Amino acid sequence: PGVLTASGLHVGLTSAFGAFLDKRELQTSREIEVDRRYADRDEVWIDYVADTGDGFAATATVAHQVAKPALQLRDPDPPGGGDADLTLPRGDILVFGGDEVYPVASYEGYENRLTGPWRAALPWTEPGPHEPAHPTVYAVPGNHDWYDGLTGFLRLFGQRRWIGGWRTHQTRSYFAVELPHRWWLWGVDIQSDALIDAPQLSFFEAVAGEARPGDRLVLATAVPTWTQLESDPLAYRNLAYLERAVLRPAGLDLKLTVAGDLHHYARYAHEEATGDGDDDIGPTYKITAGGGGAFLHPTHDLPATAPVGIDPDDPGDVVDYRLVTRYPSAGRSRLLSLGALLLPFRNPSFCVAPALVSLVLLWTIQFGLRSLERGGESFAAAAEAWGWTDLAGGMFRNSLSAALLLALLGGLFAFAKAPPWAARGWRRHAVKGVLAVVHLGAQIVTIATVALVALSVATHWH
Repeated sequence: PGVLTASGLHVGLTSAFGAFLDKRELQTSREIEVDRRYADRDEVWIDYVADTGDGFAATATVAHQVAKPALQLRDPDPPGGGDADLTLPRGDILVFGGDEVYPVASYEGYENRLTGPWRAALPWTEPGPHEPAHPTVYAVPGNHDWYDGLTGFLRLFGQRRWIGGWRTHQTRSYFAVELPHRWWLWGVDIQSDALIDAPQLSFFEAVAGEARPGDRLVLATAVPTWTQLESDPLAYRNLAYLERAVLRPAGLDLKLTVAGDLHHYARYAHEEATGDGDDDIGPTYKITAGGGGAFLHPTHDLPATAPVGIDPDDPGDVVDYRLVTRYPSAGRSRLLSLGALLLPFRNPSFCVAPALVSLVLLWTIQFGLRSLERGGESFAAAAEAWGWTDLAGGMFRNSLSAALLLALLGGLFAFAKAPPWAARGWRRHAVKGVLAVVHLGAQIVTIATVALVALSVATHWH
């Protein structure tokens, strides 16, 4: 409860002051340039990690794998058939895809929850003939990084500091890297899905002007908005504007958009019309890769297709991306979701808060039951005649318990999540209302049953 309360306050303050002060506009005083160190290489390897976790063990596990000089994997479908070993070298570039700290950003949070385990996984060493060069790290901020107004993020990633064996290179919350063979890597800052600021757009327009038509782009963003189109048709509006205003005029081909925020892996693909030889366009991808050490989000509720539109004035300008694969699988995700039933055992301290609410409701029932006493009989004698309906109704006969029930109903309504088919309008409110009433009814049934059992046991022993 304390963590949730503190996080809620940070979110409220960030939302309030963020509307009046956009930290991205203040970054214009810092010089920014395109990283061209990799453009002339024959190949470049990139590691991507988003949502780095809120516990040392999980974060350090992912950091340990990324820090290895190479990963040996089994390739089940090599070009020649059969199985073969696949060697993936450590990336020349490490991209943090957002939410580098949990639950809220702070200097201590970044130090203890990010730089500590990553520095332990790959300490700084003196470069030598048998030691690979130090990788460069780039990062885009997610909503958790924005909870302190981006102060901690810019202090860590915007001053060319070292994180163990990785060195930061960017000076703002967004970046551009020129890659070999006419590829580019861009990282955009959408500030919790707000509009892209004018200085950032100007920077990417300048970078796009340096590219050649037909160059291919990998775009790193903080939120996989293409998975939200079923519930919010305008979810992709910011990235759509970037494509419409910057990429298309320059002739850039957006081949891959990758984001974190949702703590799972999901790959959407669109098979474009292909030509022959050098005209072969190939597929484009939208990937969610938020498994950097944080808890898992479900995958069984992902939409099967994502209709991505770029020009809102052209209904025909919509491309359907198909869900190709996900991790965990849909069946495994449903099974893991049942783990929510084990919350009292996995997080007993959190259950103190709802337990106190139930205890107060149990205590206030007695005041609503006073009206059921007959003649001069004692409260204990009257209690022997009370049934389940009397106990359940007692919660509504007292003003304090009735007010608590109304407050609980409001909270359940606010936190209820409507399914995609009822994401807007009266359907959304109706579904949320039904969910809240059913949940409140379950609370009332439970409390009245506990009270009846308690009275029966007390009467028996009396």
